[in-house]
Amino acid sequence: MGLGTVARSAVSTGSAMIAAMGANKMLQAAWRRARGEEPPTSPERGDVPWKQALLWVVLSSAVIAAVRLIAARSAAAGVERARHRRSGYY
Repeated sequence: MGLGTVARSAVSTGSAMIAAMGANKMLQAAWRRARGEEPPTSPERGDVPWKQALLWVVLSSAVIAAVRLIAARSAAAGVERARHRRSGYY
């Protein structure tokens, strides 16, 4: 595994993690605003209604997965551009 591959992987992973944390905070704020209550912190618990638990899991999973993908691909593309600039290829 070359240094470029390691750098791309590290930057992509870090970017995806940070983006996922930000997306989660935004989802929580949107849930509070839309529903007037805190989002379920443990949707698997029995005291959380099924509808609420499923809604939270589906929304958060879809949004966070999409944001992670966008961040990882964008970061990988940025690393590739930087590598090409450094090596003299545009």
